[in-house]
Amino acid sequence: MKLVTIDTGRGGVPGALLASGEILDLHRAAAPETPETWIPATLRELIAGGPGGIAIVRGLVARVEAAEAETRSALCASGVLRDAATTRLRAPIPEPRIVIGGGLNYRSHLREMAGTPEPARPTGFPQSDFVHHRPGHRDPPAAAGSSDG
Repeated sequence: MKLVTIDTGRGGVPGALLASGEILDLHRAAAPETPETWIPATLRELIAGGPGGIAIVRGLVARVEAAEAETRSALCASGVLRDAATTRLRAPIPEPRIVIGGGLNYRSHLREMAGTPEPARPTGFPQSDFVHHRPGHRDPPAAAGSSDG
């Protein structure tokens, strides 16, 4: 099971990629009056629920994966189960609180930084979400000839 965020056009909802290759909308699949209705609005909140929250999702996924063909067809018809090839996804955690960056991990980049010795292993470093998600900020277009554009 892999967790995903399904793009709804106005945001995203938690989902799971099933062994069959289909995407399961966790909210829409939750059985009424069961612990499955606890599933929160975002993957960040779901993960914050700890092992108990993940266990609820695993149970829901197992229930759907074990469903008879007729039930699965009904779930597909109602949009609870979706074709992965045509389902738009967002970043799994659309607004992360921290981003882990990797540095000194490309030889070509090291050559650009003349005189920088190749490390035994790449370095990792945390970045604040502010670096990547500033409210109202728009990144400028990449400069012509830039390797970033």
